[in-house]
Amino acid sequence: MNAPSTTIVPFPETVPANAVRHALRGFPERMVIGLLERMPLGGLRLEHADGRVRHFGAVGSPVSARVKIHDDTEFFKRCAFYGNIGMGEAYTDGIWDTDDIAAVISWFIVNMTALQGADTASDKLPGVNLLKVVNWFRHLKRSNTVDTSRRNIAEHYDLGNEFYGLWLDRTMTYSSARFSSPDQPLEDAQTAKYDALCRKLKLSATDHVLEIGCGWGGFSSHAAKHYGCRITAVTI
Repeated sequence: MNAPSTTIVPFPETVPANAVRHALRGFPERMVIGLLERMPLGGLRLEHADGRVRHFGAVGSPVSARVKIHDDTEFFKRCAFYGNIGMGEAYTDGIWDTDDIAAVISWFIVNMTALQGADTASDKLPGVNLLKVVNWFRHLKRSNTVDTSRRNIAEHYDLGNEFYGLWLDRTMTYSSARFSSPDQPLEDAQTAKYDALCRKLKLSATDHVLEIGCGWGGFSSHAAKHYGCRITAVTI
């Protein structure tokens, strides 16, 4: 009786780990560049940390901006996975800079507005669906349970008055102000907002206002002082 034969099947060669790392490292950049290439209005000059330069849109356009990247890996990772918030935080962390931040913001606003109004909706842009998945996962990790709510509240409200005092006016109001001119002081613009709200509500001494989420009480103080109404203010 013949002995059974044995066939040795070689195990497939694995992809080198460094090749996988390289592909993953380049993915955020490809995703962000793909999105920028869909923005035809104005002009954006993107300067990489290694000296490479990319141009998007029309060079010499009235709406033009320049972005200088100091750390490509971190810049594209933050933009790809955290969107406009990631790009903003990367700017404050010195990962990229520009000689005109207003121009950069204007360029993005013009292009995103145009794309959302065209046949190509914003949710069909390269990478946006992935961003939705990433954001969904991040929110899932911070679901509004009792424990995570306590943590979320602490991260926002426990920063202390000293922090908010660095960039707010004396009213310590951190919602948007109402500016009548570009050089109007922040405190004046906040007061203008308060007064516009009071007039819109037609407040008088016979009214009782409940303000939920009053912060440091800037609006409540203004309404009570100038319109004589009764105020009940609630905050965390």
